[in-house]
Amino acid sequence: MTQTNLSTFQPLGRFRWVILFCSCMCNAFTWGTLYSCGILYSCWCREFPTTSKAFISLVGALPVAVGCVLGPVHGIIIRKIGYRNATILGGLLMSSGWMISSFMNSMMGLLITFGLLTGFGAGLANFAGSTALNDYYIKDRVFAEGVVGSALSFVMFISTEILQKLTEAYTWKGGMLIFGAIHLHLCVVGLFLIRPDQASTHALNYWKKKTNSYQVTTSLDTTETIRMVEDCNQNIDKNVLARKIVEAEEKQNQTGPPKRSIKEFMKISWKLWGKPSFMLLIISDSFSWMATYIPFVHLVERARQLDIDDETSALISSCNGIGGAIGRVFLAIVFQKIKIHPLYAYAITQSLAGLATMLSPLWSTTEGLFVYATIFGFMSGGYGYIKASVALMLGRELYGISFSWFLLLEGFGLALGPTIGGLLYSSTKSYDMTFIFSGGLIFISGAMCVWKNMVESCELVNNDDYDEKVKLSDDALELKITAISHVI
Repeated sequence: MTQTNLSTFQPLGRFRWVILFCSCMCNAFTWGTLYSCGILYSCWCREFPTTSKAFISLVGALPVAVGCVLGPVHGIIIRKIGYRNATILGGLLMSSGWMISSFMNSMMGLLITFGLLTGFGAGLANFAGSTALNDYYIKDRVFAEGVVGSALSFVMFISTEILQKLTEAYTWKGGMLIFGAIHLHLCVVGLFLIRPDQASTHALNYWKKKTNSYQVTTSLDTTETIRMVEDCNQNIDKNVLARKIVEAEEKQNQTGPPKRSIKEFMKISWKLWGKPSFMLLIISDSFSWMATYIPFVHLVERARQLDIDDETSALISSCNGIGGAIGRVFLAIVFQKIKIHPLYAYAITQSLAGLATMLSPLWSTTEGLFVYATIFGFMSGGYGYIKASVALMLGRELYGISFSWFLLLEGFGLALGPTIGGLLYSSTKSYDMTFIFSGGLIFISGAMCVWKNMVESCELVNNDDYDEKVKLSDDALELKITAISHVI
């Protein structure tokens, strides 16, 4: 049984902005800085000329791949120690990975320190920040994802420029050492990732309540109750609310809490893999991540192959960040205004980004690469839309299990895509086929989503006992929301 203080929900409204900022920083200091690895890739190509570009590409892509593949492991750690401690731990590991990498004299050493250690820390901190965001943002999650993605793009732009200057002044080793120190800021950010049921009285919450008032004893999940009240954002009769929560609790207790065993996880997963909508989403997402990271890894070296100087090449790559910082927020607002389904928003952005990438070899000049990098960055916010699509099409109850499989395949795609890109360059001595391959997969990942309605119409509705158990939590939450709407 837990004590739910109904008078302490209001401070969360302001503290949500702190959580949004901290989640932005978690995303920016993990994937945002790792997306600038094109600078390192170019440096490593010159430092280790006898090493194949495919292997160097693998090392550059491995941190993000490891961070995704180990998503289920990160989830277990976060459940054990909380996302506050997980962010701090991830920050320490990521910082250590960057700094230790500065002492490596071989690509095999970088594979371990930069690829594995940095990747594990980055994935843990990023997953923790996303989990905190999920606890504080429900209805406006798509907008929050747009803001977080915009922060990632902005930091990617800044970090690319900073890393280029550092490598020029101190070589790539000195640049990685300094970047390692910068990533210790993740530990500071993690301090503010406080659970919703603790935020209203926590010392780090400036708007915390100093006195307790009306309380209700309930075994319902505190975070769900906070979300329910937060969505309403109005004054509610607390006696009526307490009675309705108890009624919902009694309905939930009729069949007991949902199982969390490995056996149940595999049972739900087996049913998910049989759903056409799940297959459509996960195949599209896998194609996307196999291709999306290729421009980030290879664009700088592609520019240098065209005899563009180092500083301009780095600036071209950083235009991805400028385009993304503007495009992700702008498109999120536009799509929210016109009320388009997130999967269709994903289809539009992916298809346009894919076409731009496939056609980029036709304009292989300095101006052409600037235009391409900006367009690609502007359309790079599809990941937030497909995450929202998973929740809408598969249900919030199945979101965690579904996305564990998404992260697993994303990690393999991230490792495989840039490696294939390097092999294509080694075979053709040109990056044209590399970018055509990348653009083709991105375009396919978006275009196949037009089958959404047809796929959903093919799904059979199963009314067995298992499905009733899966829907139990959603039914209880629906009852609570309906009760509050009647009070209002």
